[in-house]
Amino acid sequence: MRILATALLTCFVIAAVGCSATLVNHTATEGATASDVRFVDGDLTTHGVTELLDTHEADGISEAMVTLPEPRVVSKMVVHSPNLLSYEVFVRDLDTGEWVTSAYHQAYKLSATKQTTVRLKGRPRTDAVLLRVLRTTGDSINRTKTLSRMNRAYENATSAGAGAYGLAQGRQAVDRALANASNAGDLRGAATIHEIALFGPAEAPE
Repeated sequence: MRILATALLTCFVIAAVGCSATLVNHTATEGATASDVRFVDGDLTTHGVTELLDTHEADGISEAMVTLPEPRVVSKMVVHSPNLLSYEVFVRDLDTGEWVTSAYHQAYKLSATKQTTVRLKGRPRTDAVLLRVLRTTGDSINRTKTLSRMNRAYENATSAGAGAYGLAQGRQAVDRALANASNAGDLRGAATIHEIALFGPAEAPE
């Protein structure tokens, strides 16, 4: 009777946490890769850095992409990073190939474990996941450097005088400096990532 009660309790807990007895890390599957392979090498002592990828309408925002060898249901993502605070998660739609928003994580300080976990909306079936960096601990440093460049650009453009022409030139110089900084990713710090894990139910190979 006690064994039966324990078994029933175990089943109840499993059902409560996700209707799946076992979640596996799909990035540990042979053939899984990423925009930086160190994101999925299974080694927390290595790390890569997010970069500007030509995959999404996110000018000046760095990203990390993980690609699976076969489509899989992904229910949650775990990210190990010493400086990533806030980010958005997209999954690639298998029918259209477009990136669809699936999760969002927001924080203003690092957790003690330097690890974050997000649940993906609707437990999507996909072959690729994109992490878009929104905030890192280095953002304030990057913004300070960018503002300094903008100030120098303004001062150089208006050095001929404070007349209407000089002020217009100064505003244009600031706009160019801001656009260049955005395109180069200088308004946000890049994220250092040790590992990205995508968890979902175990499935037989297709």
